[in-house]
Amino acid sequence: MKNKLIRLVCIFLILITLIVPTVAETNNEMKKTEQKDVLKGIDFDSPDFNYEKLTDIQKRALKEKSDKWIEDHTFNVTVTTNYKTQIKNSNTNELIVEEIYQSNDPKFNEMFGTNNILSKKTYLIDNKNKLINFEGNMVTLDVYTKESKTEILVVTTGSDPYNWKAVGYPYPDYLWKVVDPNYPGGGLYIRADPVNMMWQNTSASIVKTFILSKTNWTGVITIEYDYRVYDPFTQTYIRSQSVASNPIRPTGGYHVRIYQMPQGYVVAGAHEDSSSPHQAIAFEPVEKYIAGLFSGNSSWSVSNNSTYLNNSCSSPAYNNGYATVIKRQ
Repeated sequence: MKNKLIRLVCIFLILITLIVPTVAETNNEMKKTEQKDVLKGIDFDSPDFNYEKLTDIQKRALKEKSDKWIEDHTFNVTVTTNYKTQIKNSNTNELIVEEIYQSNDPKFNEMFGTNNILSKKTYLIDNKNKLINFEGNMVTLDVYTKESKTEILVVTTGSDPYNWKAVGYPYPDYLWKVVDPNYPGGGLYIRADPVNMMWQNTSASIVKTFILSKTNWTGVITIEYDYRVYDPFTQTYIRSQSVASNPIRPTGGYHVRIYQMPQGYVVAGAHEDSSSPHQAIAFEPVEKYIAGLFSGNSSWSVSNNSTYLNNSCSSPAYNNGYATVIKRQ
């Protein structure tokens, strides 16, 4: 009797292990179908798309879709950067920056067709500069240097962008580092710093000029990585106009990347750089500092931390997920 009972229990447990995954898989498939049905007919790329007109069910479906996109594009990546300078002619040097992105994640290989992506950029530099500053990295002429680090990165191609508008954000939420603009599929991009500032009723050139007029900063930045923001309306990546407390910031400093959006507003990613090599060590203090430049001026109204972009982070520095909005009167 006891053995029979044990056999029955074992059979029951086996059946449970077979049924539960099947039920879970069925529920997942039903969820995907329901999500597809709920979002059917919505043109996210239309200029008339309005997130606020969606139902709560549609908004939840979009959130799930967005989370799934982020999950599918997040990888553990080892980034190896090689710097080399060489003489091109009597007046010019070449700085060659090679970046190798390597991941053992099968999803990475499936998405990009390889486990190793090589990005190579060449910059021309005045031959008088024997010591070259690239993003805070001091590179000596004819000396080969190398650095390597492992990071968790969100990676995508230009043909598969993250559509922040479709998730309900009123502005872009992140900057995207251009790894290779010529990579198959519209270029290769990595999610970078959070957007933490925006301006209304103005232009990027006016914002840039105003900041420079209130500081002793420069709008002429030495060679740097290319960071852009994605615009789903025009389906393009927008280039930045930078201002910084120092053109090379060897001991660190403030840096703001400003973007003119085609819809007529301006966004920016404001951060503080560490000393060489550059890394963002603060977002909030720089956001507050820039907002302070516009405060108390009758031509501008400042709303600190007024727009939620869901881009809070603690690394490489703390960002609270809210952006300051400055409006020209």
